[in-house]
Amino acid sequence: MDNKRTKVVLVKFTQDEFDNIKEKSASYRSMSQYIRSAINEYSYSGVKEKLDSINQLSKYLEEYHSVLFHAAANFNQTVKRSNELMHAGLLTASYIKEQIMPIATETSKAIIDLRASINKYIQKVIKD
Repeated sequence: MDNKRTKVVLVKFTQDEFDNIKEKSASYRSMSQYIRSAINEYSYSGVKEKLDSINQLSKYLEEYHSVLFHAAANFNQTVKRSNELMHAGLLTASYIKEQIMPIATETSKAIIDLRASINKYIQKVIKD
């Protein structure tokens, strides 16, 4: 098999695209070598699957980051307000212990479990 490169592909880029490729190819012998390397890496099916997984993970994290942030903020406000009411004599310590703390503990555990499952998924994507 002849390994001499004789075929040419003409591809047009915007100036920004060209500058980006030029910057990323700086550590390669040539821009052509960088492009061939990128095509070979992306053509490997495992890379495609990993990129898809990373994109899905990114969407998932964006969605649930907001949910977790609001849940944690609401949780914090509830505990703070309960404490204020207790000190004002409007809530008894037993009410907080019997009614609020079980829910607070359950909510805290749910948030911790959700964060752990997200971290587990991140580690799986990174390792694969």
